[in-house]
Formats: sequence, structure tokens, C-alpha cells
Amino acid sequence: MTHHEHNSEVAETAHAEAQVATQAPVASTHAEVEHEAHSSDTDSSMFMGILAYLGVLIIIPYVMARTNPFVKFHIKQGALLVIGEIILWVAMRLFWGLFTLISLLELVIFVLAVIGILNVIQKKEKELPLIGHYAKNIKI
Repeated sequence: MTHHEHNSEVAETAHAEAQVATQAPVASTHAEVEHEAHSSDTDSSMFMGILAYLGVLIIIPYVMARTNPFVKFHIKQGALLVIGEIILWVAMRLFWGLFTLISLLELVIFVLAVIGILNVIQKKEKELPLIGHYAKNIKI
């Protein structure tokens, strides 16, 4: 083999290795993009699920993500809490003498909202204590 043939063979080998090296990151980049897209969808569902437990902000996931089964589950439970908040607000205005009892019930609603948010963060569709079974009756 002459010196020129050897250099040509080395150049071809280096060119083939460079092609393989440039192709490998493209494949992993494509996989990373798919993972990021899936992660972004999950993040969006989680964010919408959390909003479902934040009082009037329930409107946002209702408008934007109510077709997502995970978000829909949490919208229904959050709706129960919003209804409870409205009832307690009216009761507070009408029955000032029951301030302590109504305040205690507001605290219960707050604790249930925190439990709901924790369920969203853990990616669980778990019924809230005391009221969760009523959520099935809400039609969205």
C-alpha cells in the first residue's frame, strides 16, 4: 500500500466515524424532544390540576383542559370545594353568630384543597375525604 492509498483510507475511515458521531446526537436529541414533550404535557396537566383547587381559578382548567381525564377528575373535586366556599360565604353574611363554626368549616375546606393539591402533585386520582364521592355526580 502506498503512502497516498494509506492516507486516503485513513481519511475515509475518519469521514465515516464523523458521520456516525454526528448521527448519534441527532437520535438522542429526538428522544429527548419526545421526552420533553411528554414531560411538558404532564406538567401542564399538573398545573391545571392544582388550579382546580384554588377557588375561582378553577375556571382556567375548566376552559383549557376539561377534556383531559386527570384534570377533569380534579376539576370536579375542586368544584365541590368552590360550592362549599360560596355556601360558607353566604352563611357568614346571614348568620354572624355562627362565626366560629363557619370559620372551622372554612379551615376544613382549606385542608381538603391542600390534600387535593398533594394528590395532583403525586399524580393520583384519589377522592377527597368526606366529599370526594360526591364529585362523581358532577357533569362536565
